[in-house]
Amino acid sequence: MAQIQFYLSKKASTVNGLTEIHSRFYHGSINQRAKTSLFVNPSRWNDKTQRAVVPRIRSTAESRKDAGEIRQLNADLDRITEGVLQSFIDCGGGNIPLEKGWLQSAIDGILHPIADNADAERSFYDIYEEFINKSDSTETTKAVQRVVCKLIKRYSLFKQVEITLDSLDLGTLKDIKDFIANEHIYMNTERYKSAITKEESNRIRQKGAHTVCSYMSCLRAFINWANDDMNRHTKNNPFIGAKGLTSRTPYGKPYYLSREEMDKLADFDLSKKPNWERQRDIFIFQCNVGCRWSDLCTFTKDSVQNGCITYIAHKTQKKKTDVVKVPLTPTASRILKKYENTKGNKLLPFATSIQVYNEQLKSIFKLAGLNRMVDVINPKSGEPTKRPLYELASSHLARRTFIGNLYKLGYDLNLVSFLSGHVHNSQAIARYYVIDDDMSKEMIDALERGHR
Repeated sequence: MAQIQFYLSKKASTVNGLTEIHSRFYHGSINQRAKTSLFVNPSRWNDKTQRAVVPRIRSTAESRKDAGEIRQLNADLDRITEGVLQSFIDCGGGNIPLEKGWLQSAIDGILHPIADNADAERSFYDIYEEFINKSDSTETTKAVQRVVCKLIKRYSLFKQVEITLDSLDLGTLKDIKDFIANEHIYMNTERYKSAITKEESNRIRQKGAHTVCSYMSCLRAFINWANDDMNRHTKNNPFIGAKGLTSRTPYGKPYYLSREEMDKLADFDLSKKPNWERQRDIFIFQCNVGCRWSDLCTFTKDSVQNGCITYIAHKTQKKKTDVVKVPLTPTASRILKKYENTKGNKLLPFATSIQVYNEQLKSIFKLAGLNRMVDVINPKSGEPTKRPLYELASSHLARRTFIGNLYKLGYDLNLVSFLSGHVHNSQAIARYYVIDDDMSKEMIDALERGHR
């Protein structure tokens, strides 16, 4: 008697810890196995019934959503069972030898009856947009991904080549990286002007090495997603084994506001420019809590609990789900008191966009006289240079200031990373601190005292 069984793969998905459900069909000497492209939390799987268990308690919206997804999963398994048995009958019921891979083809046809044709009709950019829409990244990250997608479309027009997931190779990736880095040069050629409209190219600027590598990392994330067993858009991944495509140039010496500069900025009179005063206060608040801008914008009045800002860092939540708790300093508390009547549930009156906020910060810093010369790496040339502090003002400088000043006070990096929302033993945190002359002198003085 023909039977189909379902069981869990021994390999969990690297994306979210779910496990794929595999299938086995047997009848007499026929014995075939196949993947279903259906995934389940192993704790929800019942080996005896070969179905997922619907949670009994469904008091929250999330649990109700999980219950609905599990019911759909079980319905798909029922469809596979019915469809495979019908396909077996249609293929002769065992009287005619089945081709190798029959079961896989049957399951693919049941769950994705037009999958092959659909992907053939969908462009590289359509699938890229699907990736962006399904991503749980921040809106800022999604916006960057859309920039990358448009870049590749311009590359395709400029080079007059069609980009598909299956045809993408290492040579093309290197060519795309070159185009990203040098589009500001190519845009002056007749070939570029004839292929790409002025409207599409009117905001093209030279990109620094870090930006180029960041864009290539975005492309790699999309290709990895397209190759994942849960998506199965392609089996081609030219990033595997490739070197140098996403490698970044060394970061320059970390810089941040000193305590004196923070106080100077916080006390500067901006009463005649109330909008700038709000943005300055938001910056000083961020200097005192150390969060990323993407997390800061999500803070509501409910984010303050027992004198602390509490949140889960969105960027690292897949690696670290611990709640970050940062006690409010007197300065941070005064700022919250000042804006306690902000409309809605938002914690502070945030700027309409990060771009506007960053530009206003530069003007505010300059007006406040924060013009200390800072050693930095030129993002375009990669050469060391000096720039006034006000030119480097941005939301991220607040996070640098929080981490840099805590480290200078002598606190352990793991303690600092706990407050900043970095994962344990993060290598990225090294970009935020520096052992300056004062710290070096204190250590040597301590060594001298130890010898006496």
